[in-house]
Formats: sequence, structure tokens, C-alpha cells
Amino acid sequence: MFSLVLLVFLALVLIFQSMHGLFSALIMTVLTVCCAAVALGTFEYVAVTWLMDLWRADYAYPLALALTFGVPLLVLRVVMDQLITRSCLLPAIVDRVGGGICGLVTALTVVGIFALTAQMIPFERGNIFGYSRILYNSSERDPEDPTDNPEPADPYEEHNLFLTPDSFVTGLASLLSDGVFSGRKGFRENHPHFVQAVGWANAVPAEVQRLAPPDSISILETGPIEVLYEYTRASRRAEPSYEPVQPEGGKYYRRVRVKLSSAARDERKNHVFTLRQFRLVGHDRPGGPLTHYFAIGLQAEEDPTKYVNAMDHRYGKWPVIDMIFSPRGNSGEIDVVYELPRGFQPEYLEYKMAARAVVNFKGPDAEENDGSDFGSPRASAGPTPGTASPQAPSSSHSTVPSTQRAGRVRGATVRVGQSHFGDRLPLTMTAYQRYKNAELSRGMLVDGHLVGYLADQANGRNEWVSKFEVPLGQRLLHLNVHNLRARSTYGKALASAVKSAQNYTVQDDNGKRYQIVGKYAVARVGDDEVFEVQYFSHQAGSMGGVGKFEKIQDRHLTREYELVLLFLVDPGVTIVQFSTGGSASRADDLSNEGLVSPD
Repeated sequence: MFSLVLLVFLALVLIFQSMHGLFSALIMTVLTVCCAAVALGTFEYVAVTWLMDLWRADYAYPLALALTFGVPLLVLRVVMDQLITRSCLLPAIVDRVGGGICGLVTALTVVGIFALTAQMIPFERGNIFGYSRILYNSSERDPEDPTDNPEPADPYEEHNLFLTPDSFVTGLASLLSDGVFSGRKGFRENHPHFVQAVGWANAVPAEVQRLAPPDSISILETGPIEVLYEYTRASRRAEPSYEPVQPEGGKYYRRVRVKLSSAARDERKNHVFTLRQFRLVGHDRPGGPLTHYFAIGLQAEEDPTKYVNAMDHRYGKWPVIDMIFSPRGNSGEIDVVYELPRGFQPEYLEYKMAARAVVNFKGPDAEENDGSDFGSPRASAGPTPGTASPQAPSSSHSTVPSTQRAGRVRGATVRVGQSHFGDRLPLTMTAYQRYKNAELSRGMLVDGHLVGYLADQANGRNEWVSKFEVPLGQRLLHLNVHNLRARSTYGKALASAVKSAQNYTVQDDNGKRYQIVGKYAVARVGDDEVFEVQYFSHQAGSMGGVGKFEKIQDRHLTREYELVLLFLVDPGVTIVQFSTGGSASRADDLSNEGLVSPD
């Protein structure tokens, strides 16, 4: 029924635009597309800043999306009608066909925003006129019907709307946020699989709040676990039993302990949730696309040493993903479990759509702590778990901190919570080309430039390389950065000069500056993923060694990529600033990053 309503709405918009001809329809298409991109880039900021405390928090997101799209579109359309009072005289066939094509884009965009808004409204289990993205069957028997024997529904089965207008409009926003509407982070990077995330977060009972405010969660600890269990209890007096469940091939189980602050409580002052509302975002591989995973298990109530993903209700084993839970006692702490591919590199954990916290899989046990033999900069990046400041969802526009809005002519700006110290490359290279007389020694890159394709590294025959040779008495900083691209001709010229000079420096708490000594990147070049690294330790403190990449160009460092700058610094110092050269206004403040070099 919901798809039918949307289809009728789409047809009405399409017919209306076709009747007004190509010129009017083209104007409306441009306005609609621009307003949709702006709305999807700013509605979170509007909701969190102005609407969450104004009325019921669960309605903040849909109301903000509707307002940030509808109000500017209405105002701009009225202004254009006043400024342009006449249409162009075109042949009737051109007017009708052109108006229909433009009208179709307008209709899909308007209907897509409407569909997204409706799916954010806190209906019971996300059910709107008979449509719900997630199929749900209750695990409870009807007490008045002795023949009722419910069958567990597949909790991972999903349904899409006819013509998928919601996916169309988010794809459009992603495309524009990578281009003319770009900011420090694009829509795609802030919202991987946005439509699915909205559907899962809202596929909960009406009494479960859908939105938690930013800065309301933190990560206390995390670690791999061997197995999950299916919990069975024949009766209240019987002893519970646990049947082990192994992860799928190539995957492992990871528990994450989340601290819910008092700000995350709902309107009844309770912490109530389902596991669908815990989303872990990251990369399956370095430089790979951003993806996400939802929690599938949690700590058993009777035995805190075990984690369960299903419960036997005496007539079937039901996944716990749709059951309602709350933290034990008043601690606000909950252990949730994910099934992840080995080598998964986390970015952040999201709770109830708006609350985010940086996640780090590396700890004192380093290599044993990420579920794989694959070391990676992002997996080892970030401050110690529990100390990172939670990151609220940021839009692709005005939510970027002022210290990082100095302009794209800077060339680069630091990714929050993604830098680290160490001597390891992000992967072991076994197939590569050498440039600039690359020097290798005992599996270490001493100096030079290497380029390799990721697909070739499993069966390469070159001398393997897995580390950087770090001079005695120094520490190697891996500074994870965003590649910024200027839009204006003048800005592009300045940005090109900055990137050509490679005059990047970091400064410690004693005021000492350190010059860049290398960099590496993972990016897609054509149909292949390429890893490229430069390292010139003997030129520390001077310029001239580090230059442009050979294979990876500036145009490849967009969307999904990894770019890391290397600096040799003194032991025991704290890195507090990153500069791209020029005036102090081109510096990033790193004092909150916790970048203390090992003694």
C-alpha cells in the first residue's frame, strides 16, 4: 500500500511537470535536486541543534528532513516564478517530452525525500501502510489461541520500495556531495547504506526510542570472542543450557562494551533498545568502501562469560536481534557482539542513528586484537578505547569544526581519531615496482618508492616488505588525512602548489617542528586497487624527497581511499599541530588526538 501511495504521488508530480513544459520543468528539477542535496547534508544538524529538545526526540529527524527540503524548495520556486514570468517557445513535442524527462527526475527526488521522511517516523516496527523494510513475527504465542505456533522470521530479510525512490535520492545526494556540494566529509562517508540504516534503526517496537543525542555513548573496551551461544531453558526451574555457534568462514566474533550515558535515556528515563540500533561502521579492507554491520548478540544474563545470539522459547529458537533489552543494573554498560570479516577496520559505532563513538580494535595485545594477521593503519589508529570523544554525525556542510574549514587549498586535513605510531606498513608487500632506487633490508623499507596492486600481493614473488626502518632514537607517526580538492580555478592552482611542495609539518608540545618523510595511499585506479608508498628517512628535517605518487593521482583520492603522511619525531613528545605550510591559519589542532610518541 505504501509503494502504491508513492507511485500515485510520483505520477501526479510527473504529469504536473509535463503540463508546464520543458523550461519550467527544467527549473524545477534543478531546484529540487539542489534542495535535496542540501537537506540530506544538513537535516541532522538542524534536528540535533534545534528540534530534539523542542518536541519528542523521535520526530526530530523526519521533521528536520521535511523542513530543510520543503521550505527552501517552496521559497526558491516562488522567487523563480516572480523573476521569470515567461517560458521559452519550443515545439510541442520537445516541450512535452523534455518536460516529462525533467519531471521524472523531479518526481523521483520529491518522492524519495517523502519516502525517507516517512520511514523515519516512529511507527510500530517501522510499518507504514503495510510496508516495513524488515519482516517481523512476534516470538510470543497468543494466550487465547492454543494452536498458535509462531515461526521465527528471517531477521535479515529486507524489502525495498517499488522503484526505490529513497535509494535514488540518497545516491543523488552522495554524487553531489562528492562534487559541488562537497565538504570535509561527503554524504557517502557519513552515511554508508543510509536507507538500510534508517530501516534497521526504526524496525523496533513503538516504546523503543529511535534517536539518541550525540555525545551520549562511549566505548569502554573491545576484544574478539571464540563462539556465540544459543540459549535454551525448558522451564523456569530448569538449568539453562548453551549450544555453541561458530562464525562463518573468514569471519570472527567481536564484542564491544558500550557505555550509555544518562543523556541516552528515553523520555521515561530508561535505557531500552534492540540490537538493530547498534551499527558498527568501517572498512573490510584498507582503502575499501565504507560498510557497516549490525550487532547480532549480547551478554547472557545468567552467565556473563557467555554471549548469546538466539533464545529457545520452548517452540523454536529466536534470534535476539529483535528482542528488547536494557543494561544490567544502573551501570548503563552493555556488551554487544558483531560477526565481522577478519581484518575489518572500524571507524565508529553508531547508536540510535545520532550517537557515535570512535572505535579502536588495537590495544596492548595489538596483533591478537583485530581478529586477523593483517595489520592496518586504520585498525591500529585512534586513541585508547574509552578515552576518545564520541563523534556526532556531521553533515557535509556547516558542522565541520572551524579549525578544519580553512579551505581546500590546504591540500589535506587530519582525519579525527585515525592516526598512530608504529613501524608497520598497512600490508605485507610481495609484488611491487621500485622507484627512486628503493632500498630494502630484512623485510623493511629503508628508503625509496614502491607501487603494487592489492590483488597481486597474495601470490607475489618479490622480497617481502612489511615494515619501515625507523632510525634509532626516533618514532614514526602515521598521520591519516583527508585529501582536499579545491573547486575554483584559483584555488586549484594554490592547492596544486601546496601538494607539489609537500611542505607538510607537525609540531610537538615543545614547539619543535618535524618535516614530512614519506606517505602512502590505497586508492582505486581504473579497475584496480593500488597501494603506493614513499619513504625517505635520511631526509628527515629537509624538503625534496617526497613528491607526487606515480600511479595514484589526485583525482583518485576521492570517495573511498586511504592517505597517510609519515613523520619521524622524537620519543616521548605530544604532537599538537599539523600544518600544510604557509600561515598559521592552515594548521590543524591535534591537541585532542592523544598523539604521544612512545618513549
